[in-house]
Amino acid sequence: MFFSIKVDACSSRDSCSQGVAISLLGKLSGAHINPAVSLAFWVQGEMHHLDLVGYILGQVLGAIVGTLLVALARGGYVASVGNGATLPGAGYPLWMVFWRS
Repeated sequence: MFFSIKVDACSSRDSCSQGVAISLLGKLSGAHINPAVSLAFWVQGEMHHLDLVGYILGQVLGAIVGTLLVALARGGYVASVGNGATLPGAGYPLWMVFWRS
């Protein structure tokens, strides 16, 4: 076999939670839960500036609350993976990481 596919239960759970968030909010908000998308809508004139402020506050607060809930529910696992930080592997100099990226 040339390759193998590993299905991780955690990643499918994450996908399901994103699907639920989108299905619940999709018709109301356009399902954009990323402040960059909200900003793009505002730049294109599709969103009022007061709505933009509310959306970004809601998105940031939602991210903070969601992160806290995950940390409370899965504290040991979250700590074991460096709290989800995307950092270079041990022993790799930062210049090499940027060069290889």
